[in-house]
Amino acid sequence: MTSKPSFTAKRSYLIALALIAFVSTSFVSSAQAETVPTTKCVTVATKKLRDAAQAQLEKDIAPYAGNVESKSVIAYYKEQLTVAWEAMEYPYCGMGSSGINPAIKSYNKTVVRARMKFLTDIKAKKVPVKAEAKTDVKKEDKKEIVATPKKTIAPGLRQGHRSESVKELQRRLVKHFGLTPEKDYVTGYFGPTTRKYLVKYQLEKKIIKSEKEAGAGLVGPKTSAILNAK
Repeated sequence: MTSKPSFTAKRSYLIALALIAFVSTSFVSSAQAETVPTTKCVTVATKKLRDAAQAQLEKDIAPYAGNVESKSVIAYYKEQLTVAWEAMEYPYCGMGSSGINPAIKSYNKTVVRARMKFLTDIKAKKVPVKAEAKTDVKKEDKKEIVATPKKTIAPGLRQGHRSESVKELQRRLVKHFGLTPEKDYVTGYFGPTTRKYLVKYQLEKKIIKSEKEAGAGLVGPKTSAILNAK
């Protein structure tokens, strides 16, 4: 006759089953965690885009640094660039976008939108730029010179756009290629002629390798950074 297992034996058996289930679950969870793909959007090329956007931000905010009225506007600008880059660092290139190219396009749009909002808001607040004192030859004739921010070319310009930033782009291209008369090229409208010379400039500066590249004829962060470096 077989004796029934004691209460202690039953309890030990149940504890053993629970431990086995816990270890199995932990193993599966660890295996799943290890198979989560990392983002493919963080590359040497996209890091250059990030660095160019950050450099542009520093140039934009420099004239207003330390001004209380500009604090919130600058903070928002920085926050948007941070959020945009964090999206690039998510798995699957920006939380489900269909690849690196759409993710880059989304990143560039966010950068351009954040910069345009900053420029609009800072103008609306009428925040004065920092003044720099300059001593003339005559000690008694000291004059305070207000620094005028250098005109910059914003990323995102493309054929069909019309703005002051387009005019500035055209002035740079006219100067670089020695185009005359200037009035025929500096119109403020980004047409086929502007695109032609922009592509020529991009090829010359090795920003693109061929006219068929996606960035050909488009002022992306890299093109903007090189143009504004002059």
